[in-house]
Amino acid sequence: MMTRRKFIPQSRAPKANSDAVIVIGAGIAGLSAAQRLHAKGVKTIVLEGRDRIGGRIESSRKWAGVTVELGASWIHGTQANPLTNIAKQNDITMMPTDYGNSVVYRQSGGPMSREEHECFFVGLHEMAEDAVRQCQDTDASLRAVLERRYLSQDLSPEAKRRFEFLFNTEFEHQYAANVEDMHGTQFWEGEELGGGDVLLPDGYERIVQTMTPELDIRLRHVVEKISLLADGVRIVTDHGTLDGRAVIVTLPIGVLQVGGVEFDPGLPEWKEEAIAQIGSGILNKTFLLFPIMFWEPDVELIQRIPESHGQWAEFYNSGFYHDGAPVLDCINAGGFAAEIEGWNDADIVASAMEALRGMYGTSIPDPESWQQTRWISDPFSVGAYSYPSTEMTPTTRRNLAKPIEDKIYFAGEATSTRFPATVTGAYLSGHRAANEVMGAA
Repeated sequence: MMTRRKFIPQSRAPKANSDAVIVIGAGIAGLSAAQRLHAKGVKTIVLEGRDRIGGRIESSRKWAGVTVELGASWIHGTQANPLTNIAKQNDITMMPTDYGNSVVYRQSGGPMSREEHECFFVGLHEMAEDAVRQCQDTDASLRAVLERRYLSQDLSPEAKRRFEFLFNTEFEHQYAANVEDMHGTQFWEGEELGGGDVLLPDGYERIVQTMTPELDIRLRHVVEKISLLADGVRIVTDHGTLDGRAVIVTLPIGVLQVGGVEFDPGLPEWKEEAIAQIGSGILNKTFLLFPIMFWEPDVELIQRIPESHGQWAEFYNSGFYHDGAPVLDCINAGGFAAEIEGWNDADIVASAMEALRGMYGTSIPDPESWQQTRWISDPFSVGAYSYPSTEMTPTTRRNLAKPIEDKIYFAGEATSTRFPATVTGAYLSGHRAANEVMGAA
């Protein structure tokens, strides 16, 4: 049972000695809020615990000739998307992604024919959508909804593996969570923009770099405490204390859940409930650089039906977007992604290579180099992005976004009801929070 706490400022609380608005976090939500405030003449200070901007946008240029995205990869939907406008205005290359340009390898080895692939993908996907549409149990998990309709049937082991593959690649990889932890009827929340998805081969970081000129951004400033004052807020960092008339908190949902920042007085019950109800998902990437490309050069997505659920089921061909660079982007989500965070790099690479050799033969070369993400272990993220957990309600995200006392505001992808779990949602949430601050002035 959650303890009820009232969020009431102390009657003799000190007053703020600054009229600045303080933004916590230099991810795209924080930068979006700060940019909008600055454009309106509002004094703004951005505090960022990392030694870089971008948050969960992180483009690595470790390898010559190829940029890999350790965090966000796609602009989801190019039509009426502010990120598309930023890219166009700054001559940032956008490359469309065709998820249908793919190949699926059977668990027993060997790729499916194009006809079998298309029948398999379309048929199972439509069956899954139909199961969710017809579900009347508003408390069921997505796994329960899907299993009730299909896995309860008398299916062959191969058919069951195909369903598990669909659950993993179509749902777990999209929402960064296990299907048993996802809400069975609310997981298709939000809106979709038209125009398809695009990658930014020159690096997603170029989007956030366009937003920083003239902003007061203080890197390596770890926020420890947010206190409510009589007429503003006080922010305690590892570099000292700052006062302001308001604060915009853009901390990821995972950081909020582990209490990464203290609130004084404590958050109200409705806010704590919202924080607890939203899922903090995990998706990790393993990038492998090989001496040669041994896979299909003209295919964007390589999929594999694994024997064990959710293990090394998807590989993106980075060379398709970077002039044939021999790099594979290996995706894992949910439970297996969390599990390998505790492995050392050598064991992760060995596991990935076992899967690849089952597809392409034992003679393929070892990788020359690799890069591995561990988003749960990152104290400034504690996860990848939010997902609709089985505890979520239709009002959860709105409550997370709701300000407190017209002094503490919240932004970030987890607060977005239109485009949750996306960079677009994070960007627009920053605008929304900035408008709220200015509207309360």
